[in-house]
Amino acid sequence: MYAETPLFAGGCFRVANPAEFDSRPGPVHDALFHDQQEWREVIAAELRHALDSGEIAELDVELTVFQIDALLCAANTSLQAGDVGAVSKARRVIGGLLAAPR
Repeated sequence: MYAETPLFAGGCFRVANPAEFDSRPGPVHDALFHDQQEWREVIAAELRHALDSGEIAELDVELTVFQIDALLCAANTSLQAGDVGAVSKARRVIGGLLAAPR
């Protein structure tokens, strides 16, 4: 998980910056939120691929994308607060999301 070894002092760039710019219109805001949407589309594409190949059980892709994205944000925040077990917890939760019968 990227958050384990962040490149930036504030942790994940995608988590640290949107809150700073969410109420500021302009090109930085637009770029950050466009990047966020592209990230969610990558997660969705990977989930659809895993579904099509039978690697995971049937699931609601859009809901699962939201859950995974939120969980990764929470894991980054927890790591920044000193929770060394955050990545392990996130992996367990994501594993549960992908393995749970739907």
